Amino acid sequence: MYNERHRLALEELLSGGPDRFLEFLRSEQIPNFLSDDEVRQVGAAAVSLHGGDPALEQTLSTSVDCSSVTYFPDVSDLEPPLLELGWPAFTAGSYRGVTRAVAHFQPGYGEHIYGCKDLLYYSCIFPLQVIAIVTDSLTDLDILKDLQEACTSRSVPVYVLLDQSSSAAFLKMCRNIGVCLDDLQQMRVRTVTGTNFYMRSGVRITGKVHERFMLIDGNRVATGSYRFNWTDGKLNSSNLVELSGQIAEKFDEEFRILYAQSSPLSTRRL
Repeated sequence: MYNERHRLALEELLSGGPDRFLEFLRSEQIPNFLSDDEVRQVGAAAVSLHGGDPALEQTLSTSVDCSSVTYFPDVSDLEPPLLELGWPAFTAGSYRGVTRAVAHFQPGYGEHIYGCKDLLYYSCIFPLQVIAIVTDSLTDLDILKDLQEACTSRSVPVYVLLDQSSSAAFLKMCRNIGVCLDDLQQMRVRTVTGTNFYMRSGVRITGKVHERFMLIDGNRVATGSYRFNWTDGKLNSSNLVELSGQIAEKFDEEFRILYAQSSPLSTRRL
């Protein structure tokens, strides 16, 4: 819910730093709503729009109502990208089976020590129609090789949406192992961001994508805290829930919404 006092506090943070922010909170008797980590993240995510988009600057400078410029969607005359490699032909509301859920934890016990990593491996080797991923981290060599195998040897379309801030690490991994994304004709990798928060001072704060899920053939999903990197694969405690049936429709819809909002991943740094 919109909070005008929080917006004003953020203006103080971005214009004067953490000390001004805390001073404003004390003077207005507002409880501190940001942790120290969040203060650093907000500062790092802030970008001044002055000298950028003239239309947006005009909107910010001429609006009378402060709250009206705090939240508003980006407007674009570009057509949303197509899922041109193919997508499962489910119609809206069509039956996808009984919803089932299986929990996987890592580290596990007994024979299933790497339950989450194993789930992702088997999710990559059995699909027939599509693999669609949304994640804030993809630097696990094994997962990339499994995706590469799926799209090259079995011609399974693979779509990957990466949080924009993780694209550099992903491209570096590809370069290190000699993978050229332009050669993978059945794979599309694009970037997404979280919500944009516009300040009256002409500053935009861009959030991150913290969603993590792998959608398989439109009727199975693996989602949870597990990140697609080596440390979660070997060191960190994490989980994945394997979902199947009708619930997959929601993830199907979410992926297509995010894909429509995504931007191409530049491979020039490769």
